Amino acid sequence: LPASYFFYKATYPYLIYGAIILLISFILDYADGALARLRDQSSSLGAWFDHTSDEFSKVIMFLAITYGLYNLKQNIFIWLYGFLAITAYFVIGLLYLYYGKFFAFATDVIEKEKEKRKFLKQFFFIDPFVTTIIILAAFFNQFYYFLIFSTVYGWFFAIVMYCLLTKKAIKMTH
Repeated sequence: LPASYFFYKATYPYLIYGAIILLISFILDYADGALARLRDQSSSLGAWFDHTSDEFSKVIMFLAITYGLYNLKQNIFIWLYGFLAITAYFVIGLLYLYYGKFFAFATDVIEKEKEKRKFLKQFFFIDPFVTTIIILAAFFNQFYYFLIFSTVYGWFFAIVMYCLLTKKAIKMTH
Protein backbone atom coordinates (compact mmCIF):
# COMPACT_ATOMS: atom_id res chain seq x y z
CA LEU A 1 0.00 0.00 0.00
CA PRO A 2 2.79 2.55 0.54
CA ALA A 3 3.74 2.16 -3.12
CA SER A 4 0.18 3.11 -4.08
CA TYR A 5 0.55 6.43 -2.28
CA PHE A 6 3.64 7.28 -4.31
CA PHE A 7 1.96 6.18 -7.55
CA TYR A 8 -0.99 8.42 -6.68
CA LYS A 9 1.42 11.39 -6.44
CA ALA A 10 2.23 10.66 -10.12
CA THR A 11 5.40 12.74 -10.45
CA TYR A 12 8.63 11.05 -11.45
CA PRO A 13 10.52 11.03 -8.13
CA TYR A 14 7.47 9.59 -6.40
CA LEU A 15 7.09 6.95 -9.11
CA ILE A 16 10.67 5.81 -8.46
CA TYR A 17 10.00 5.62 -4.70
CA GLY A 18 6.82 3.65 -5.38
CA ALA A 19 8.60 1.27 -7.76
CA ILE A 20 11.36 0.57 -5.24
CA ILE A 21 8.85 -0.05 -2.45
CA LEU A 22 6.76 -2.29 -4.72
CA LEU A 23 9.84 -4.28 -5.76
CA ILE A 24 10.90 -4.80 -2.14
CA SER A 25 7.37 -5.78 -1.07
CA PHE A 26 7.09 -8.14 -4.05
CA ILE A 27 10.30 -9.93 -3.05
CA LEU A 28 9.31 -10.07 0.61
CA ASP A 29 5.83 -11.34 -0.27
CA TYR A 30 7.31 -14.35 -2.02
CA ALA A 31 10.03 -14.83 0.59
CA ASP A 32 7.65 -15.00 3.55
CA GLY A 33 5.58 -17.75 1.93
CA ALA A 34 8.68 -19.72 0.96
CA LEU A 35 10.08 -19.35 4.47
CA ALA A 36 6.82 -20.53 6.02
CA ARG A 37 6.83 -23.61 3.76
CA LEU A 38 10.49 -24.35 4.54
CA ARG A 39 9.80 -24.16 8.26
CA ASP A 40 6.62 -26.18 7.82
CA GLN A 41 4.63 -23.27 9.26
CA SER A 42 2.39 -22.57 6.29
CA SER A 43 -1.34 -22.67 6.81
CA SER A 44 -4.54 -22.21 4.86
CA LEU A 45 -5.29 -19.12 6.93
CA GLY A 46 -1.88 -17.62 6.12
CA ALA A 47 -2.35 -18.35 2.42
CA TRP A 48 -5.83 -16.80 2.57
CA PHE A 49 -4.50 -13.60 4.14
CA ASP A 50 -1.59 -13.46 1.72
CA HIS A 51 -3.65 -13.90 -1.44
CA THR A 52 -6.59 -11.72 -0.46
CA SER A 53 -4.38 -8.87 0.75
CA ASP A 54 -2.50 -9.07 -2.56
CA GLU A 55 -5.77 -8.68 -4.46
CA PHE A 56 -6.92 -5.72 -2.36
CA SER A 57 -3.49 -4.13 -2.82
CA LYS A 58 -3.69 -4.60 -6.57
CA VAL A 59 -7.07 -2.84 -6.74
CA ILE A 60 -5.80 0.04 -4.63
CA MET A 61 -2.65 0.27 -6.75
CA PHE A 62 -4.59 0.38 -10.04
CA LEU A 63 -6.89 3.04 -8.57
CA ALA A 64 -3.94 5.08 -7.28
CA ILE A 65 -2.20 4.90 -10.66
CA THR A 66 -5.41 5.85 -12.46
CA TYR A 67 -6.32 8.69 -10.11
CA GLY A 68 -2.78 10.12 -10.00
CA LEU A 69 -2.41 9.96 -13.76
CA TYR A 70 -5.81 11.56 -14.28
CA ASN A 71 -4.89 14.43 -11.94
CA LEU A 72 -1.67 14.93 -13.87
CA LYS A 73 -3.05 14.71 -17.43
CA GLN A 74 -6.76 15.54 -17.02
CA ASN A 75 -7.65 12.99 -19.71
CA ILE A 76 -11.02 11.32 -19.06
CA PHE A 77 -9.96 8.20 -21.01
CA ILE A 78 -7.53 7.40 -18.21
CA TRP A 79 -10.50 6.37 -16.05
CA LEU A 80 -11.73 4.06 -18.81
CA TYR A 81 -8.28 2.48 -19.23
CA GLY A 82 -7.93 2.05 -15.48
CA PHE A 83 -11.35 0.42 -15.20
CA LEU A 84 -10.75 -1.92 -18.13
CA ALA A 85 -7.26 -2.85 -16.91
CA ILE A 86 -8.40 -3.83 -13.42
CA THR A 87 -11.45 -5.69 -14.69
CA ALA A 88 -9.28 -7.68 -17.12
CA TYR A 89 -7.00 -8.66 -14.25
CA PHE A 90 -9.95 -9.90 -12.20
CA VAL A 91 -11.77 -11.63 -15.07
CA ILE A 92 -8.65 -13.71 -15.68
CA GLY A 93 -8.54 -14.64 -12.00
CA LEU A 94 -12.20 -15.61 -12.11
CA LEU A 95 -11.63 -17.73 -15.22
CA TYR A 96 -9.03 -19.78 -13.36
CA LEU A 97 -11.16 -19.93 -10.20
CA TYR A 98 -14.32 -21.15 -11.93
CA TYR A 99 -12.49 -23.46 -14.31
CA GLY A 100 -10.96 -25.13 -11.26
CA LYS A 101 -14.32 -25.25 -9.51
CA PHE A 102 -16.27 -26.86 -12.35
CA PHE A 103 -13.66 -29.19 -13.88
CA ALA A 104 -11.63 -31.69 -11.87
CA PHE A 105 -9.01 -31.81 -14.62
CA ALA A 106 -8.46 -28.03 -14.55
CA THR A 107 -5.07 -27.96 -12.82
CA ASP A 108 -3.64 -30.56 -15.21
CA VAL A 109 -4.97 -28.72 -18.26
CA ILE A 110 -3.58 -25.36 -17.14
CA GLU A 111 -0.17 -26.79 -16.22
CA LYS A 112 0.08 -28.67 -19.55
CA GLU A 113 -0.77 -25.48 -21.43
CA LYS A 114 1.94 -23.61 -19.53
CA GLU A 115 4.44 -26.36 -20.37
CA LYS A 116 3.51 -26.29 -24.07
CA ARG A 117 3.93 -22.53 -24.12
CA LYS A 118 7.01 -22.09 -21.93
CA PHE A 119 7.92 -18.74 -23.44
CA LEU A 120 4.38 -17.38 -23.29
CA LYS A 121 3.84 -18.41 -19.69
CA GLN A 122 6.20 -15.59 -18.72
CA PHE A 123 3.61 -13.19 -20.11
CA PHE A 124 0.49 -14.52 -18.41
CA PHE A 125 -1.50 -11.52 -17.21
CA ILE A 126 -1.26 -12.56 -13.56
CA ASP A 127 0.44 -11.15 -10.49
CA PRO A 128 4.19 -11.54 -11.18
CA PHE A 129 3.85 -10.19 -14.72
CA VAL A 130 1.51 -7.35 -13.73
CA THR A 131 3.74 -6.32 -10.82
CA THR A 132 6.79 -6.36 -13.09
CA ILE A 133 5.18 -4.11 -15.70
CA ILE A 134 3.96 -1.73 -12.98
CA ILE A 135 7.53 -1.43 -11.71
CA LEU A 136 8.89 -0.89 -15.24
CA ALA A 137 6.18 1.65 -16.06
CA ALA A 138 7.04 3.58 -12.91
CA PHE A 139 10.79 3.57 -13.60
CA PHE A 140 10.23 4.77 -17.17
CA ASN A 141 7.41 7.18 -16.20
CA GLN A 142 4.99 5.48 -18.58
CA PHE A 143 1.83 4.79 -16.57
CA TYR A 144 -0.38 6.10 -19.34
CA TYR A 145 0.94 3.44 -21.72
CA PHE A 146 0.86 0.89 -18.93
CA LEU A 147 -2.90 1.41 -18.54
CA ILE A 148 -3.48 1.16 -22.28
CA PHE A 149 -1.28 -1.95 -22.51
CA SER A 150 -3.03 -3.53 -19.51
CA THR A 151 -6.42 -2.83 -21.07
CA VAL A 152 -5.60 -4.25 -24.50
CA TYR A 153 -3.31 -7.10 -23.48
CA GLY A 154 -5.35 -7.98 -20.38
CA TRP A 155 -8.62 -8.32 -22.28
CA PHE A 156 -6.93 -10.06 -25.22
CA PHE A 157 -5.38 -12.54 -22.79
CA ALA A 158 -8.72 -13.04 -20.99
CA ILE A 159 -10.55 -13.77 -24.24
CA VAL A 160 -7.84 -16.13 -25.52
CA MET A 161 -7.73 -17.97 -22.18
CA TYR A 162 -11.53 -18.24 -22.12
CA CYS A 163 -11.56 -19.74 -25.63
CA LEU A 164 -8.64 -22.08 -24.89
CA LEU A 165 -10.06 -23.31 -21.58
CA THR A 166 -13.54 -23.72 -23.08
CA LYS A 167 -12.12 -25.73 -25.99
CA LYS A 168 -10.22 -27.96 -23.55
CA ALA A 169 -13.33 -28.39 -21.37
CA ILE A 170 -15.40 -29.45 -24.39
CA LYS A 171 -12.70 -31.89 -25.47
CA MET A 172 -12.29 -33.37 -21.98
CA THR A 173 -16.02 -33.76 -21.29
CA HIS A 174 -17.00 -35.35 -24.60
